[in-house]
Amino acid sequence: ELCPASYSTRFEASTGLHLCVCPTGTYLPAGAFECTTCPNGFTCLGGHPSISTERDRTAMLSAGVMSLPGEPLSGYTCKGADAVCDGLRQPPYTEDMFSDVCPDGRYGPQCYRCPEGTYQVGTACNDCGSGNFFSKT
Repeated sequence: ELCPASYSTRFEASTGLHLCVCPTGTYLPAGAFECTTCPNGFTCLGGHPSISTERDRTAMLSAGVMSLPGEPLSGYTCKGADAVCDGLRQPPYTEDMFSDVCPDGRYGPQCYRCPEGTYQVGTACNDCGSGNFFSKT
């Protein structure tokens, strides 16, 4: 049996619909039936099965890119690029996944804010130390 349009198989001469997957460089958007080109700022590893009913989570944030929970497949450049947002990471499909997008407790658009009790120098968040910062009132 042939794969549907836009799908492929992992191995040459494979047969059977259950072996059809989105190829590298593509992913399956929610509610879609055809694999689509990977969004800008993402690396799509491919491999989402054509017969799967689960959300395709093969689109990964590329180094230097982050996204927000409301728009997990819309990439934004991190402040400090890949010095701040390094390596492939899962986009935040849910709010609780956002802590894995920005490293070291950073938060906000572009992962530009350092956590409380730290200050930024270049791309690094440095510890303020005890008694060296104002508390929120």
